[in-house]
Amino acid sequence: MTNGRTNAENWPDISRWFHDALAQPDSDRDAWITSHLANEPVIAVEVRSLLAALDDTDDRFEHGPLTVNDATADTTLHSGQRVGVWTVRQRIGEGGMAAVYEAVRDDLDMPKRAALKMMRRVSTDALRRRFARERRILATLDHPNIAALLDGGTLSSGAPWFAMEFVDGVRIDQWCAQRSLDVTARMRLLLQVCRAVQFAHQRLVVHRDLKPSNILVSNEGTVKLLDFGVAKLAASIADGDETATGAMLLTADYASPEQLRGDPVTTASDVYSLGVIAFELLTGTRPFAMQGLGLRDMTRLTEMDAPKLSAVVSSVSATTAGFPDADRLRKELSGDLEAVVAKMLSKDVAQRYASIDEVHRDLIAWLESRPVSAQLPTVGYKMRRLAARHARTLTYTGVLLLVGGVSVGVVRWQSQQAAKERARAAERLTEVRTLANTLVYDVNDKLAEVPGATELRASLIRTAVQSLDRASTDAPHDPALLRELAVAYQRAGDALGNPTQSNLGDLAGAMDAHTKAISIARTLVSDGPTD
Repeated sequence: MTNGRTNAENWPDISRWFHDALAQPDSDRDAWITSHLANEPVIAVEVRSLLAALDDTDDRFEHGPLTVNDATADTTLHSGQRVGVWTVRQRIGEGGMAAVYEAVRDDLDMPKRAALKMMRRVSTDALRRRFARERRILATLDHPNIAALLDGGTLSSGAPWFAMEFVDGVRIDQWCAQRSLDVTARMRLLLQVCRAVQFAHQRLVVHRDLKPSNILVSNEGTVKLLDFGVAKLAASIADGDETATGAMLLTADYASPEQLRGDPVTTASDVYSLGVIAFELLTGTRPFAMQGLGLRDMTRLTEMDAPKLSAVVSSVSATTAGFPDADRLRKELSGDLEAVVAKMLSKDVAQRYASIDEVHRDLIAWLESRPVSAQLPTVGYKMRRLAARHARTLTYTGVLLLVGGVSVGVVRWQSQQAAKERARAAERLTEVRTLANTLVYDVNDKLAEVPGATELRASLIRTAVQSLDRASTDAPHDPALLRELAVAYQRAGDALGNPTQSNLGDLAGAMDAHTKAISIARTLVSDGPTD
């Protein structure tokens, strides 16, 4: 303790003095610490301890010829400068340890671009070893979603460099926002990240600094994972080769609780960082606001449960992330996806996904509407997932059943209507036959005895014949009915012009009526020759 404070409370001061000391040449550090921390002996002890621990790490890695003529020499590269087979074009990025340049190799049939990473200033053996470690790790990671190592070497000054695959892309959060990608498209991108990180984990490499700026998306939509500068071999962590310095090699907004505490970091830490990235891609904000906080406050925050995805979505955050409708987004995030991200962000390592591969499997399950392991496997939940998975089939089935039901109803209605029409037709037919027979038999016979009623009788008989024509057209194929129609035509013909009895003198009408009677009779004889 110093001034009554614990080391944890002193941490911001320890961290600041450590980084200041780290910038000094190796040979001047001890004197520099003595001079600047004469009144802070406890902080001086901690800073010396961290420096010693940093120098002791990573001896298991190959160092290479890293002796530098001038430890503080500026290794800035300039356009047109040659580095191995590469020609520098321009600087495209810069960090605390190294600068990145666009370079091209033009001694091939087709020029090849590369991102050339060069240490900015070589001031400590530990930083040089960390740089060499990144190069060594990249050499083992041949995966389509990881920027590939192409070349490496050392300048005449002893400064190390290496060339990586040049990724002409945009950081993943900006890619999603600029294109207003939906939730499904964003999770498909995250699946690519999962595959890259899982590949590294299978080779015992823990990235330790997963964040959107280290994940680029190419113009073709391919994810590329970058920057293994603070990556660590899991084997070295398991052997206890993890110091308090490891806690400082992080980005606080995406660091796991165990990283902030300075505890040993495992693959579970990458799971947590990927959870923060997923949270940000889906909501436009991070689970915890770390900016401006000291280490103690940041650690306290991450010891709290992360908020639910749907709870943090606002109109502003949704718009920032490229989502047009905040209300719709909340509904999409509720449920399985919310449970998956919550499990990734569990403050308790034991409650977190055990591997990135498990995250990958649950995201695939979510995409396919299958149950996810982050939810309790109740019967109701499984049934809801089953219904969601077969929603299209169920919809089609419902439509078919509806159409089938409607069709059956229509057919039944049509059948009923046809039956009604047949009944009405039979009724009309009966009425017509009755009218015709009445006119031909009864009325005509009575009018025959009335002087001067000839024209009236002719009109009545012609009306009766017209009624018989309509009746014969609508008549069903009923022998009894047809016989009745034939007889009716015959009697109408007799009344019109049969010369053997009293008639109206209409021979043409009589022949037409008799012809119709004969036609019906022939049909009856053909259908029933023995009748």
